[in-house]
Amino acid sequence: MAGWLQKSGAFLDSRQDVAVACGRRRERYRDESVYNMLCDIEWDAPAGEAKYCGGDALMRIAAFDQVKGFRSDLICGEEPELCVRLRQAGWRIWRLPEDMTLHDAA
Repeated sequence: MAGWLQKSGAFLDSRQDVAVACGRRRERYRDESVYNMLCDIEWDAPAGEAKYCGGDALMRIAAFDQVKGFRSDLICGEEPELCVRLRQAGWRIWRLPEDMTLHDAA
């Protein structure tokens, strides 16, 4: 969403201990179906330090490289797994109180 990359980049610049900044993903058509509404509810996580992020996030390349990036043998769940390794390496994951992206479950 407008300005999100700048805000998350500024946050990473101000917090050298944070490897990943993410925000609030919103379902574009939340009220179109129960499935869409459940997606939107699932993505409504609190701001602050987080255990993982989804695929739409800003990552510090040095941290990504340090843990050797994504595992090629995973077909799903690669972002949470990457975040586990980042946290084990001493990095932090942070969810900002900002709208980040719109998703279309259709």
